[in-house]
Amino acid sequence: MFKPTFRIIALIITILVIIESMFVIGWILGAEGKPSVFSMANIGQSSKSDVIFSTDQYTQSLYDWAYGKADDVDHVESKSAIVAHHLVVADEIAKVFETIGSREADTVIILSPNHFAQGVSPLQTTYGSWKTYYGNVEADSDLIDELADDLDVLRIEDNTFENEHGVSSIVPFVAKSFPDAKLVPL
Repeated sequence: MFKPTFRIIALIITILVIIESMFVIGWILGAEGKPSVFSMANIGQSSKSDVIFSTDQYTQSLYDWAYGKADDVDHVESKSAIVAHHLVVADEIAKVFETIGSREADTVIILSPNHFAQGVSPLQTTYGSWKTYYGNVEADSDLIDELADDLDVLRIEDNTFENEHGVSSIVPFVAKSFPDAKLVPL
């Protein structure tokens, strides 16, 4: 079975960063004046466990309803999936997570757009944890450190994740379907 190495993961992330960077650079150059969020003051580097994000802007009943719709899915062995992050399709997201969910997974990587152009680096992460209705999800600091060693553009920028729904809307699904997994948000 194919098992991706960190170099392959790093290459894929680098390609995605280049594509996203082209969009961000175009947005910055096309904007009338520099956006206020694009400043060095917004870089927030945390220690490995002092930041806790909350997902309580969404109700538990929404996630419970979505999982109620995912009762009859078949489980498949998969190492990856692409899902929407807008909860208007929460039931479809729950179906995907229930289809591939596992207590055996060590880490879940969420690759999200930077919706509000927060931070400075084109590729950002955090050591922060997320508090969800289904338990806390901690960052996989070892894997984050390994990726940061391989990717010069990867920076710890906690502020970006405070309001990033591309991550926070998905983390409760991670907590429920992968209850023993840690997280790498990018």
